[in-house]
Amino acid sequence: MPTSLYAVGNTEAVPTVLAADPQRTVLIVQNLDTVAGTDYLYLGDERGRVAATGIRIAPVGGSITLRRTYGEEPEKTWFLVAATAACPVRVMELYGEPTIVVEVKIEEPSPQDPTKPNKNKDAPNMKKEEWKDTGYR
Repeated sequence: MPTSLYAVGNTEAVPTVLAADPQRTVLIVQNLDTVAGTDYLYLGDERGRVAATGIRIAPVGGSITLRRTYGEEPEKTWFLVAATAACPVRVMELYGEPTIVVEVKIEEPSPQDPTKPNKNKDAPNMKKEEWKDTGYR
């Protein structure tokens, strides 16, 4: 996984640009600044409006992961702007075909399910009986 380190500035007019790459399937951005509470990093896809509309990433290791398999768009152009000058940022990128994992869970029917034959010999079969009107009141 290629890793890059950036010193992101705090100017909206000149943001740090993560260029579009159609082969990128995962993008991880981590804020390495050590001043807790103030040195936020903003990630957005609108140049000039990163701090206003972007995602705020907390300092001291805060991060965001964008995955193509979840419908996110790591392959497009992204912009970074920091709350303070020279904010250290780690960017990790993953390339290749995304893997889609599908889990199928098959539930066993209850041994007391009246619509299925009873496989459990210890439990009696419970059958649905219909009510019959005998005419007596």
